[in-house]
Amino acid sequence: MPDEPNVRYSRQRNLVPQELLESQDVVIIGVGAVGREVARTLACNGVKKLTLYDFDTVEIHNVTTQGYHEGDVGRPKVECTQEEILRLNSSIVIDAINDRWRPTKDRKFDAAFFCVDSLSMREKLFNWFCDSAEFIGDSRIGGEQIRLLSVTDDAARKHYPTTISSDETAIADGCHIPMVKHSANVAASMLVQSYIAHLRGFPVYKDRAFSLTMSEITLLGED
Repeated sequence: MPDEPNVRYSRQRNLVPQELLESQDVVIIGVGAVGREVARTLACNGVKKLTLYDFDTVEIHNVTTQGYHEGDVGRPKVECTQEEILRLNSSIVIDAINDRWRPTKDRKFDAAFFCVDSLSMREKLFNWFCDSAEFIGDSRIGGEQIRLLSVTDDAARKHYPTTISSDETAIADGCHIPMVKHSANVAASMLVQSYIAHLRGFPVYKDRAFSLTMSEITLLGED
């Protein structure tokens, strides 16, 4: 096969820093609606090392909201997502962990995507990754309302904890609310876009919120 990697990524050569992305070790905690799409999008962009965490199995309602297949029902989400990614690019090295996330002192990740349900879990993840991961991406979705957080510098590291409240207020903060697949797709794509922008050395917004039914974007936590 003639120069397959260059052919595979030829149409995004000027948009994605391929060699840098291939050197990154990326972890996604939670492969539900957003996490699964983040994994797929990273695979299409050229990531080579992925670790996936999720303890859940696919249920029939996950087919419509999270993009799983009918044949996946009853199977671990990480295994199904791993298979989906390898269909896109069989050379990606994937560590699919069918369990809850636990701290891994012997391994450092360059980027971490928080795709979990609870705010308390986000807080635990942030406390662990804030000093080690160069990029942290987090999305919170309620219906067609999306909030995106990206942590790439000291200002964002100071801001992120202010976005965490109790799980009892999760509905008001955009968690645990019924959602639709197109919201998850948009959120995942924009998280990956922020990550790629960071790798390219471009400025990244640390907190922004918008509605798919409106054109206005609100920047939060800006000075």
